[in-house]
Amino acid sequence: MVLFSHICSFLPLVSPTGVLEPLPTGSALVTESKNKLPCSDVYVFFARGSLEPPLLGPIATPFKQSLERILAPRSISLSFTGIDYPNLPEYFFLGGHPLGGRTMTLAVRTTILICPMSDIIISGYSHGAQLTHDTAFQLLPHERNRIAGVVTFGDPLYRHPLPPPLQARRLSFCHPGDNICDGDFYDIRAAHFSYHLNATDAAKFVAERVGRGGFGRAKL
Repeated sequence: MVLFSHICSFLPLVSPTGVLEPLPTGSALVTESKNKLPCSDVYVFFARGSLEPPLLGPIATPFKQSLERILAPRSISLSFTGIDYPNLPEYFFLGGHPLGGRTMTLAVRTTILICPMSDIIISGYSHGAQLTHDTAFQLLPHERNRIAGVVTFGDPLYRHPLPPPLQARRLSFCHPGDNICDGDFYDIRAAHFSYHLNATDAAKFVAERVGRGGFGRAKL
């Protein structure tokens, strides 16, 4: 959490006009961070659904706990961070809050620069899954190569592929009867609220893809 607190200090690089400005790789801040701050082995950035409490919500919490149980015996350190964004339903119907996607992208981009040997996972539920897609497309090709995996739950963009190579590194949970996955935003059924049941499977998927030091840079 020390590192992510430092990462948050870069968030003003989202300009007042909403433009995401890449961090310069040779900047003093990035150089200082590489030299002085410890990096976790694995970073998970998760965006919660509409109206869920900050910052993880009922889907991410068991996901995080399951992943901790798997990684701890392997002495793999984990940073699991909820993306702070205005998770209002009206933005869900518009395809996701743009600030949320930019915030996740900046967090990922900064982690890539500061922690070149860490594995990174991007994840989200429902509205948060929309932001995960936004981030996948906002990242530059060489940045996408650093993403070890993508996990979404109740994804409104379930049938929409991610840019390469992320589509091949993607796990998306969509329950039978969850119309959200078919793009029907106005018929939200009980199936959309049961993704905590997939926490263990999601954690196993992530655990298989991380812990090798920058795994996402080299392999599918």
